[in-house]
Amino acid sequence: TQGAHLGKNSMMFFSLLFLMFFSSLSVVGQNATITSTASPGPTADSPIPITINFKDAVDVLMPADFTVTNGQPLQNLLRTDVNFEYQGKMDLENFRVNKTINDIIDEIGFDFGKIGDYLRTQLKESVISIDFNANNELLYLTLNNGVFKRDNSGNISLVIDAGNFDTPLDLIINRDNGNIYVADSEQGKVLVFDSSYNKILEIGDGNNGESNNPRGATGLALDSAGNIYVADNFTGNTANQDAIKVYKPNGSFLRKTVLHGTSNIKDPFRIAVDKKNNIYLSDSGGTNGRILIFDNNLNPIDKIQGGEQGTPGSLIVDDYGYLYAVDYENDFNLNDLFNDPLKVLDNYEKLRDTKYSINVFDTNKNYTFVKKFDNSELNLPIDIALNNCGLIHYLSSLE
Repeated sequence: TQGAHLGKNSMMFFSLLFLMFFSSLSVVGQNATITSTASPGPTADSPIPITINFKDAVDVLMPADFTVTNGQPLQNLLRTDVNFEYQGKMDLENFRVNKTINDIIDEIGFDFGKIGDYLRTQLKESVISIDFNANNELLYLTLNNGVFKRDNSGNISLVIDAGNFDTPLDLIINRDNGNIYVADSEQGKVLVFDSSYNKILEIGDGNNGESNNPRGATGLALDSAGNIYVADNFTGNTANQDAIKVYKPNGSFLRKTVLHGTSNIKDPFRIAVDKKNNIYLSDSGGTNGRILIFDNNLNPIDKIQGGEQGTPGSLIVDDYGYLYAVDYENDFNLNDLFNDPLKVLDNYEKLRDTKYSINVFDTNKNYTFVKKFDNSELNLPIDIALNNCGLIHYLSSLE
């Protein structure tokens, strides 16, 4: 079936990212905003304390910035480009596969239909998605070992058994109620677990027919109301049915689209939602992938394509409106990832050896490119998450 085809190819992709590497998590710090309220009646002889709320980020505040005369407004409070500072890393799963690509091909006897199951066994510890719960504990999804939790003391424990999954590709957490959502493309479902790690809901019926159910979920996002956004790849047996699908917290269908304007969504990969409920989707359209931008009613707003952004991977938007997008340059196309992964395999050594970056765009300024960040520890970024303090964590493979 198409769903099985997607699952095997996606599994192959994530396995390639981890071949001869181990997973690690890194942290980047970002400037914070300041908040305030006005207080009436201060005098020079009787000053009173005030708290100031800024609607946007403000950089480099100095005492002179607050010196005003006769009710003049505060001066020199400007938002400058966001800055990043590397804060360290934590190892999640350490493993090494001492096999070359030729070794793998020999062992499967050139039967590439076996590649997904083979790599799922060989690289079952690979971490493919991360997120944080309300306690700022890290949960991470592995290729074939289940979901693990790393608590604030650094202790790691299995919390959701691998038997619940077939081809899990993404994980996200609702920090308000603790629910955990896992996209399983081969099951054709989004699986929902409560904060005690019990499965409480399955969105989708796993059938191959076209419907409003998830058909091949590769990415998940939530809005502030708890609605679930699904990047749905291979949604049916008819061409041009890749889609964004949106569900209520109880799993009932809300809406979907297969189009961005007049252009079909093609091989959607990851999805993000900002505080304004605008939607960002990485797909394989255009020359070598693009980021499609929609409003909450799934009307097209804009797209990011070419220029600084190559093939896009995982996405996330912070509270200040900065969009972070993994950039795989132009080293592979998401269309090949899902439909002809052997082309990705042919380029394996370049993917392994190149140090890729994360691009930053300002959604408050027409999605303009701000900067990219990388460092010696950032090799092949797989996923991005924000913790409760606004620190950016990226999942990366390291030699």
